[in-house]
Amino acid sequence: MDIRQVRRIKTLRLMQQRDMTKAELARQLGKWPQQLNEVLRDKNPKNIGDKFARQIEDVLGAEKYWLDKEDDDIQLQEMDTSVEGVYLRAIQAAIEFTKARKNWMDSRTMAIRSVEDFFKCWLSDAQLELLPPIGRFDYSLSSHTAGQLSVNLFIPMPGFSTWNIPPFEDERPDFLVVALPPRSGASGVGFYVVSKPDYLDIAKAFKADFVSINLDKSYCEGDSVYLHVSGKTERSFIAVAHQKELIMQLWHKPEVKMWTSEKIKQHEKTE
Repeated sequence: MDIRQVRRIKTLRLMQQRDMTKAELARQLGKWPQQLNEVLRDKNPKNIGDKFARQIEDVLGAEKYWLDKEDDDIQLQEMDTSVEGVYLRAIQAAIEFTKARKNWMDSRTMAIRSVEDFFKCWLSDAQLELLPPIGRFDYSLSSHTAGQLSVNLFIPMPGFSTWNIPPFEDERPDFLVVALPPRSGASGVGFYVVSKPDYLDIAKAFKADFVSINLDKSYCEGDSVYLHVSGKTERSFIAVAHQKELIMQLWHKPEVKMWTSEKIKQHEKTE
């Protein structure tokens, strides 16, 4: 295959991997979209010169001369644009998506069970008695000082990072416990305890009926947990607490707010 086709096909494949459109690539290259289309079109494309190839590699984050190598991991073959070719590719993509989705759902189910088991141990270590759940709540707890408390455990994951506040008062738990993954290189799972007054105040501050967790900035590290919360707008805030301080909340009735509206504003971050 001549160098013109190699460069064209590899550019298209790399754009697909980067989820980048021709218009966006043209903008970053400082070219008109029509200029880029002339070298990437299927029929009679113009040649991608050496200088242009190096510019494309730089913008797409590829090593120098990567576009010139035919023996790369990317399969160098012309994309069949016929109706049957497009249809067959769609079928293959659907098969791969279905397999990936099943793997994801299986992994998610296993992760939820593991975190739930870990949470029960966490409660036991804190000498909190686990009672049969009541109503729509995930857990019911009993402590010597607070009596019986309702708890919902929220395990955020990509695509499942929002906890909707129940619309009716009797369905709202005394505490929302958010499970947080360890920071890269760390171990264990952390739990951020949020009382009912707190999560209602957070929702009120963001004018929302839900609590949205930013997984990129929420994690546990050692005995500390970091919770990054946002609402409907770009406003957000980060809460940091010690694990022992949080679990002590479960020993008391959720009457005192840890996060008032003014405190949220003090910790507020603008994305």
